[in-house]
Amino acid sequence: MCSGELPLRALRVRVRPDRVEVEIVVAAERYAQTDSKLIAECLGHVPTLGQHACRNSVGPVFAAVMRSTSTPHLLEHLVIDAQTRAAKDPNRVFTGTTQWSAGDGLIAHVAFSYEDDLVALDALNRSLSFLNGVLIDQRG
Repeated sequence: MCSGELPLRALRVRVRPDRVEVEIVVAAERYAQTDSKLIAECLGHVPTLGQHACRNSVGPVFAAVMRSTSTPHLLEHLVIDAQTRAAKDPNRVFTGTTQWSAGDGLIAHVAFSYEDDLVALDALNRSLSFLNGVLIDQRG
């Protein structure tokens, strides 16, 4: 990693009528996966993170996989949580997906629904900033 390079970076952001699509570049393998220490820090900031519905092979909520998933997947849930807290409609449900790129193991495609595109982009920026800060503190 070059000096000053962030662990996670949004390479491309595309706002569609029903979702925001983001191509996330992970700077190095050491930033690619979550662990218990990273999740503990995130739960201190976002206590509801583990309660999110999440389609995965282990269980019905994000807590089932959050200690051993990709950091872009964690980013997806941080963005969704931030949007949920900022939503005008308290019953609004936000959804998202995360998938590693077939061509590059350190690029992920993250997509998430939104109520307001400006709120969604702000949530993305704040979530990236938070997660990058924690990753740098914990992993250098």
